Amino acid sequence: VFRLIRRIILFLRKYWKHTEIMVRGDSMFCSHEFMEWALGQKRVHFITGISGNSRLYNRVAAWVQLVEERYRKEGEDVKEYHRFMYRADQWGHAQWVVVKIERNAIGQNIRFIVTDMYWHTPQYLYEKVYCKRGDCELYIKEMKDGLRADRMSCGSFMANQFRLFLH
Repeated sequence: VFRLIRRIILFLRKYWKHTEIMVRGDSMFCSHEFMEWALGQKRVHFITGISGNSRLYNRVAAWVQLVEERYRKEGEDVKEYHRFMYRADQWGHAQWVVVKIERNAIGQNIRFIVTDMYWHTPQYLYEKVYCKRGDCELYIKEMKDGLRADRMSCGSFMANQFRLFLH
């Protein structure tokens, strides 16, 4: 994934030298090679999911306990965001990790993301930046389900566009 993303960014840089580029994705995109490379680039940022592990869960255990206590005391849904520096064994540098700790009637929900955008609040990064990646996935799903765009089997662009138009 890293090599492909790097090639795309370097291609875009030829035409848009001063454009801010943000790579946003789920944990599949959480690559230490990409994070190290991006930190050395101007105007390239990242925000990706990161799989929880025992070190991360231990790091946030006190916050999780406080959320659980608030939920028991207030009886209402609780959602908190925090950030901290974290370095996985294979990472060259520590990175900012944002954790969302949520407790409601369904149960506990803990999610982690990693980013270089330290200047935003943890809640903003999670809700307004990271979660927006799902919008693109929904648009693709609408194209596939609503317009049958998954049936683009013609060899030419114009023929496939005409199929969409007819549908």
